[in-house]
Amino acid sequence: GLALLGRCAEEVAGRPCFELVAPEDRAAAFASHGRLMANPGSTETSVHRWLAKDGTERWLEWTCRVDARAGVLLKVGRDLTARREAEERARTEASRRAALSERHDAVMASLGGITFERDLATDDLRVWGHTEPFFGAGFSGRTTVADWTSRVHPDDLAPSAELREQQLGQGDEIRLVYRLRDAQGRWRWTEHRARVVRDGDGKAARTAGVLLDITEQRAAQALAEELSNRARSALEAVGGWMYEFPAGSERVVAKGATSAFVGAREVETSHEAWAARVHPGDRGALARIREAARGTPGASLEVEYRVRDTRGE
Repeated sequence: GLALLGRCAEEVAGRPCFELVAPEDRAAAFASHGRLMANPGSTETSVHRWLAKDGTERWLEWTCRVDARAGVLLKVGRDLTARREAEERARTEASRRAALSERHDAVMASLGGITFERDLATDDLRVWGHTEPFFGAGFSGRTTVADWTSRVHPDDLAPSAELREQQLGQGDEIRLVYRLRDAQGRWRWTEHRARVVRDGDGKAARTAGVLLDITEQRAAQALAEELSNRARSALEAVGGWMYEFPAGSERVVAKGATSAFVGAREVETSHEAWAARVHPGDRGALARIREAARGTPGASLEVEYRVRDTRGE
C-alpha cells in the first residue's frame, strides 16, 4: 500500500497510519477501523482518500479482516484513483449536458421550436421542447415517422421527401420548409433543420435537429413583398423607381421604372457601377447622402442628381 503512495516503510515507521488519510476522510476511517476491531473475524471494506508523498490524493480501497487466533490484521488494497476520477469527469459532463439541455429547451420554447431525434433503424422519433401546439397536452415525447408525416400537408409531402433525399446525397445536412398540421388542425409553416449522426463504422444511425414555426415570419415576408410590389407599381405609373443599399453590402438594388436607365425593371449592381451613371457634377451629392443614410438609419433623405439613361443622355 505504501508504494501506491510513493512512500517507504522507514518513512512512516512509528507514525499512526491515520495521519496518511486525508483529513476529510479520517472520521470515516476511524469508524471503519472501530467496527473491524469490535467484530473479530468480520470483513470490512472501506474507500478513503490517502495522502501521497508528492502531495496528491489517492483513492484507496482496503478490504480488512482481523485474525484473532493469529493476532494479525490482514489487509488487501487497490488503487481506485483512475476510476474515481473518470466517474467524476462523467458526473461533471452529465451536469454540463443537463444544463445545456435546459438552456436549449428554454430557447426552443421561446422560439416556439421543437427538438427531435430519429432512429433510422426503427423510424422511432423522440420529440421534446415546445411540443404542445403541435402534439397537444400530455404528449409522451415519443412518436413515429409515420405519425409525423401524416401531419405534413399533402402538397408538401412528396417535394419534402424528394428534397430530403437530394440533400442526404450531398452531405449530412437537411433543411426543409413545409406545412405541418398543429393540434388545432391548422396548417403551420415550419422550418426543419437536421443533421445526420453516424455510428463508429460511418453508417447513418440517426438524425437530430429542430423544427421552428415560421408561420408569422412567412406572413410578414409575404406582406412586405406585396407592399414592395404595390410601391413599385405605383412608382412605375409615374415613371419613378426606388433603390436600396442592403446593410453591410456594397451593392445597390433598384426597382421600378428603371428600364430607361438600365434596360430592366429590376437590377442589382455595385456602388461604383451605379455612381458611374451619375453626372460627374452630382456624384459628390450622391456620396454625401449615402453616408448620411448610414449614419441615420430609418431617416427620410432626399437628393436630386442626373443619371445617364440607356441612350447615353
